[in-house]
Amino acid sequence: MDRIDKQWICEIREYLDGFGTGGEDLYHVLSSVLLEDKMNYLQFLARASEGHGCHVHEGLGYSLDQDWDFPEDFDEVAFFVGYFESSTLKVSEFLLAISCISKAYVERHVEDKQAVERYIGKIRSRYSIL
Repeated sequence: MDRIDKQWICEIREYLDGFGTGGEDLYHVLSSVLLEDKMNYLQFLARASEGHGCHVHEGLGYSLDQDWDFPEDFDEVAFFVGYFESSTLKVSEFLLAISCISKAYVERHVEDKQAVERYIGKIRSRYSIL
């Protein structure tokens, strides 16, 4: 991963910290998955658009509706740092965070703008009823 990508990841930290512990945990999951080269940001968004969270490795990740035993009961995004739920974000907060993160990403990766917009649209549609 090049220096610009690492810089972009660091720049979103302050923004996500504004969401409290849930934002800090989202930053930790996202930065870990990207810096450890587990997947790229478009893959991260694609999974979210299908209702799947991201589990970087044992004890680090977050869950969306398709990760739940009963997806119909999904009402918040749950983060796991360690082996227990560490924090949550309201779905509306998660949508706001992902939208703003994506805007920052597109500023550095203009070539991915259409794909990012497509995934963000799917994520919004998926969770707009919640």
